[in-house]
Amino acid sequence: MKKVVALLILLVAIVLLSGCIDNAQENSSNQQSNSSNQQNNSSNQQNNQNDSPNSQTIENGSVVEVIKLKQINTYLQKNPVFLEIGSRGCSDCQDMKPILAQVAAEYKDRVTIMSLDMDENPKIADYFGAYVVPVSFMIIGIKNGNYTYMGENGNISTDGLKSRIIGPRDKEALGKILDNALIEKKKFK
Repeated sequence: MKKVVALLILLVAIVLLSGCIDNAQENSSNQQSNSSNQQNNSSNQQNNQNDSPNSQTIENGSVVEVIKLKQINTYLQKNPVFLEIGSRGCSDCQDMKPILAQVAAEYKDRVTIMSLDMDENPKIADYFGAYVVPVSFMIIGIKNGNYTYMGENGNISTDGLKSRIIGPRDKEALGKILDNALIEKKKFK
């Protein structure tokens, strides 16, 4: 009985600390397969694109809505990309939208702010291992065919799962992440 209570408490803590959870996609086998997917080269990244008929860039103010993986690659050629993955049913995700718009306007032409709705593009969300939303990734470039991520702590890695930023962030916290990414992007080349 004590184990059940402890597990329930742990589950509640995870839900409260992590944001909204998409229970249908949360399982360890998917996490392992997505971790290996992130090691693919850039040609595999392009093969995993969502090539729907509506695959054009859609901008919501200054926040770019991701509908194809190739969009990220294109924007990375110019700037670091901050990618936020969310869901329509997640209140924390909806609360992030105006913050992302403010940050996008402030960092215009230096960092590209992108947003992905995991309900609209589940294949891309799976590629990044988005099982808890909101989840964000600070992508500073592509090296040896892999995305290079910067974690919130400033560590650089090609492992997106280790570098992901789980949960909502305020404008100040996002600004710090973006400022650090701009410094790292200069070193990256």
